[in-house]
This record gives sequence, C-alpha cells and structure tokens, in this order.
Amino acid sequence: MPTVLNNDGATPIDYKAEGYGYKITVSDETDGSGNPQSDLTPEDLQIPASGIFEVAFAFNASGNPSNAFSLSATDGKLSVNKAIDDATRLGNSCTITSTVTVNALDASTKSYDPTSFSEVTIKSELADYTASNTSIIGAWSGNSTPKEYLLADEDITAILTALGVADFSTASITTSTPAAGGVTLAVQTAHNDKLVVKVSESTIYEDDVVASISANNKTIKVTVPGVKIAIPEKFDLSEAGGMWNPDGTVNLVVEPTYNGGAEKLQSIKLTREFSQIIGNYATVSVALGENYDDEFTYEVTGSDAQGEVAANKLTVATNATDNVTVTMSVTCTAGATSYVVASKTINFAPISSLLTSTLVEGTDAEHTAATKGEVVTFSTTFADFTWSDRRGKVMWPAPDATYFYPATAADALAIYGYSMEVKLSGDMKDYFELADDKTTVKIKSGLTIQAPASDISVNVVFTPNVMWGEAPAPVTKRIIFPKELFN
Repeated sequence: MPTVLNNDGATPIDYKAEGYGYKITVSDETDGSGNPQSDLTPEDLQIPASGIFEVAFAFNASGNPSNAFSLSATDGKLSVNKAIDDATRLGNSCTITSTVTVNALDASTKSYDPTSFSEVTIKSELADYTASNTSIIGAWSGNSTPKEYLLADEDITAILTALGVADFSTASITTSTPAAGGVTLAVQTAHNDKLVVKVSESTIYEDDVVASISANNKTIKVTVPGVKIAIPEKFDLSEAGGMWNPDGTVNLVVEPTYNGGAEKLQSIKLTREFSQIIGNYATVSVALGENYDDEFTYEVTGSDAQGEVAANKLTVATNATDNVTVTMSVTCTAGATSYVVASKTINFAPISSLLTSTLVEGTDAEHTAATKGEVVTFSTTFADFTWSDRRGKVMWPAPDATYFYPATAADALAIYGYSMEVKLSGDMKDYFELADDKTTVKIKSGLTIQAPASDISVNVVFTPNVMWGEAPAPVTKRIIFPKELFN
C-alpha cells in the first residue's frame, strides 16, 4: 500500500483503481466460520461493482495538514495540492479512509465502518544520480569486519546537496542491487558525512551497486558503477633478465655471517629473494596491493622440506636436496579458502656447484716417528694435506684464524655441512689411539711393546663427507714407529 506521494504531482495515488476501495471476505457459512477467503474484489466474484458497491473516500480525523493534499471523494485519487508551493507541501502526511455502502437487491443499503489506509507522506523523488568516481575494485576478504570502499568527495557532496542535509545521520539507505546482500551502500563507520560501498566477508560481486537514500523528505537513487569484488585474474610470473641460467635454473645466494673480522666466517645461509628473479614481481605486488587491498599472501610449497620463506625470501633448509625445487605461489585467501592466482616452479642450480671445496692430499703419504712416545699431530706432520672452502681458505686440519670464527676444524667444516671422518685401519691398529678430537694419534698409553720383530704401523684413513654433491675421495696416511724404538 503506498506510503509516499511524490511532490512533483505527476502521479496521484488511485485507491479505487488499485482495488483499495473495497475488499470482500466470503465464507461457506453465514457466520463466516467456513473456509473464509479474504481480500476478494467484486471482479473476483463476478459481481458488477457499479450500482451495488459505492465507496466514499475521505481524510481521517487528522485531516489535510497545510491543505497540502487534494482528494476526490468518489474517484479515490489522492494528489498534491498544486495551489500550495512545493516547500509547504513537502513532508506533510495524511491518512485516507474509505466507507463502503452496499445496495442490496431489495433496495436496502448497508454501510460498513471506514477502513484506514497507510499514512501517506509527500516526499520528493529526486533525479537519479550516478557516482562519477572510478570503479571500486577489491579482493574477496576473509575478514569478519566488512570492508568499506569510500565514494569520491564530489559524489558525496552532490548527494548531500540534493537531499538538503549536512550529513547522513538521519538518512535511511536501502540497497536494491544486489538484492541478495553482501554488497551495500552505507554510511561510513564513525563518519556520518561519508558514504561507502560495504563488502561483507567472502563476497564475490561484479556489477553496479544501486541504492535509495532518503532524508529530509527527499529520496535519491544512487548508482555506483563498476564495483568489482573478485578473485584476481590469473597471471604469469616472468623471469628477470640475466638471473636465469641457460638450462632454466637459478643460482642460490651464499649469505655469510662474519664475526670478529671482515672475513672471519661464522655461518652461511643459502637464500634467494623472489623479487630478484621474478621480472614482474614489483608490478604484481603494486597491482595486488592497490587493486586488491593487500588481500594476498606469498607462499612456497615443495615436495619436501626444501626451505622456508619469510618476507618473500627463500632460505634453504639444511636437509634440502642438492637440486632444490620450489613453487612460488601468489595466493589470495578468504576465510578458510585459498585461491592461487599465479605460480611458477623454480629449479635452483645444484647446491654442490655453489659450495665447492678443494682437498689437497699433500706430498707425504707416510710419517716415521722419532720416538716411541711421539704424538703425531696431523696438522703439522702433514702440513700440506688440507681441505679449503669455496674461498680457498683452509678449514682442515686447522682453520685459518684470519678467515674462520670457529676455532676447531670440525666447527669450520660444519659451516658448509662438511665433516671429516678419521679412522684407524690395519693389523696393528689396536696398538694406537686417536685423540677425542681426531687431530692426533699415538701408541696407546700404558702399552708395553718389547723387541718387536717388525715396525709398528697404522693407516689413518681420512674420509671427507659433504651435505650436497659428491665428496672428495678418502685419503690414507701411514704412521710408522720403527722397531728399533722399542729395543
């Protein structure tokens, strides 16, 4: 039932034509108790209304405020009184009643109590307004708090001016498109003078947003065109020039940590920043940040524990394979759902090709002890038997203190995932003992050897181990204690 009469006077409310003049309830029983059917018209019952039903329309007890309305008592047409100026008419309200008189076939008549219709208020239906701001683009969001996209200042000013109000504190807003909700036109949170397109959690929508704003007895239909709340379109991640090898691999970066000196190496990490190898990384980041309101995350996945990512930088795990392969994915997330909009598999060059080393066997294959109590120190006895790192700096048998922070060879080797296994072999190995740190060998303490028939000797086998790639071949050094030392 109409509640608004447009102040322009172009379209009156026609109560009679719309069937508001009389409604009939019929029943199977005279007392109305049997299957009543309500709101029927004479036409529904095939009863001619003319001559049988008469209806008279009138203002109720509140009357016609400011004489703003015109009413035809017999036709049932309510319109604005154009003899009154627009400003005086605007905002006035009235309630119309109808009294039905039935003329029976026996010439008797019966009038029914007046029926009151909904209150009608004169309001202005303003010209439709289309927001001029550029399209609103946003990403589907997993946030429980709705997102708000602000309309341009010039649009807000135009709407406020049309309604004749300073802000929207008294306004009512009804969004008609989309009808299902999820995206609405609303007053900005904590700012009564701003309008926003409000987007609920996990909403996907691509169309205009249309809403009616009523205030000060005026209504304006506002269209915000081109609203797009969507999953970003899939795109390709390009290869940065000069960063990819001819075989399609990418080199990892050795990231050193120094302690106590400019070249005093304490540790290394194998890393790679995606922004260095993805050509459109910056463009993609900016586009997603601007167009999709930062509703995206980078994540790296692999078939095993190849590494972890922080700040879009891969750090290789210590137990990664020699040939690290990861997939860089740009993922939009909403609630518990993720959607990959871009991905690229990155094959890194073998770690073993990056962490190279040099093992030099030295010139001496054996050493002859001068005394039976001699402690043979490998670092001095076989001084030219060395294992150097990728920089050419000696790690083993004793690290160069200028270039390594660790004091022991074992700790220096561990920086690169290396180790040196030292074992004794030979028939006489039980005569000998290695120091706990595997840096020296000697005849066992307390062992009595008297007039042996031959020299006492042992083979010391040095077996290099590496985390990635092929390790250098084992090296064997022979230690001899002449039999004369025991006579």
